[in-house]
Amino acid sequence: MSADKTGSIDLTTQVSNWEIGGWIATLVLSPVCYVVAHHLGMTMQGSLFTAIMATVILMWLFNLVDDYIPPLMGMFAGLFFGLAPASVALAGMASPSLLTLMGVFALASVIAESGLSRRVVLSLLLKLPNRFFWQENILVFCGLLLSLVSPSGNSRISLLLPLFKEMSQSLHLPKRGVAITSLMAATYGGAMLFSTALANSKSASVAAMSMLPTYLQNQYLGIFWLMAAALPIIFLVVIHLASIKVMFRGETPSKIDKDTVRAQLKALGKPGYNEKCGAIAFLFFFIGSLTTGIHFVNIANIAGMTILLLLLAGVFTKAGFQKSIDWPMIFFMLSMDSMMRTLSYLGLDQQLSNFMGSFYTFVDGSFVLYTLATLATTVVMRLAFPVAAGMLLSFIILLPITITQGYSPWICLFLTAMFSDIWFFRYQSSVYLTAWNSNAVLDFEHKWFMRHNNVMNLARVLCVFAAIPIWQWMELI
Repeated sequence: MSADKTGSIDLTTQVSNWEIGGWIATLVLSPVCYVVAHHLGMTMQGSLFTAIMATVILMWLFNLVDDYIPPLMGMFAGLFFGLAPASVALAGMASPSLLTLMGVFALASVIAESGLSRRVVLSLLLKLPNRFFWQENILVFCGLLLSLVSPSGNSRISLLLPLFKEMSQSLHLPKRGVAITSLMAATYGGAMLFSTALANSKSASVAAMSMLPTYLQNQYLGIFWLMAAALPIIFLVVIHLASIKVMFRGETPSKIDKDTVRAQLKALGKPGYNEKCGAIAFLFFFIGSLTTGIHFVNIANIAGMTILLLLLAGVFTKAGFQKSIDWPMIFFMLSMDSMMRTLSYLGLDQQLSNFMGSFYTFVDGSFVLYTLATLATTVVMRLAFPVAAGMLLSFIILLPITITQGYSPWICLFLTAMFSDIWFFRYQSSVYLTAWNSNAVLDFEHKWFMRHNNVMNLARVLCVFAAIPIWQWMELI
């Protein structure tokens, strides 16, 4: 919208050539996908779903609309064309993930709004060595603790973001600067570096585990997983720290005056009612999630009880319910869940597995070739599907090949979990979208963050090769 010399307003919207090309590609390639899928022998329903999925991906790639709109449109299209009954096509909206996300967003909001996050950050700044290295990497350590109890990267980043915002303000980091971008990289690392450290650190790993025989599930839990995953995780953390050190140099935050920090803590006074409720709710969620193996109440129900406690205590208000919960992200996650249920209902996951199986004969006992095949499969799946769905489809496709090659099914499970965290476009990472939608993107520099992310993409491949000796010793390969 612009004004000419006469003062009249031009209401025409400027549309870039990229967007025009994107709409043309979407309108042309989606029907082509339908025709090709039908020609390959898919049913009409399967061909329609392929065309719908192509539309969703193209709208993401060309950034034609907000990220949550394409999967929402795809979910409704599946219902409109009758590809699955409503109980399947809309099943994501009844997913336990809804309660988990709502509970965590509410908890993060109360922690931030009550001032609890500020008190925690100031206390940490007072106790930690007065160096930026320790100040930013305490967020990585907090992410490690959260990875023990939460299988969702979205939940972990939501709880870490209030600490990121308070830390950046307390350290007076310039917006769009090197230091605050480094702090965001540490925050994201806290949410994602340990997603494969344990079986229950990633929801897709739990789902994939359930596809294995019971005796294998029991074998892979606990200390076995920790031992097998320890070396690649350590390798990944080391590269993360080195990347931050090298890529985000040139701006060293001034050391904080600890007397000023003490004065700020004193000015906060004793914890108020809202802070106490926020602390109690966090401990309830953390301890409840950590002890699920004892009381057998799943994390979704614990998150649901957490938000209920906050509402009953009056610390999470109607306004907070409207503004603090990231509804676009929730719709993004749940509508993709619904689409994946439709895909499974149509049997396309098994068809895809059968179709792809013949392409892996070149592996022929070589673990290097197997790893590269797993990488290629998972990365391609992730171009089309979110983390959980992309990992599960890759696992379904690759598990028969893994067994044929004589490798442990755990190898397939771990590699697809590790490689599913690789992403190149914003829409591929719902965890990054959570940070993006929180307006944190206004603080840090996206381009610099993506350079670090690409280093970590490569690191996830290298850490697998670094772990080969210990996996051979454990007779997994």
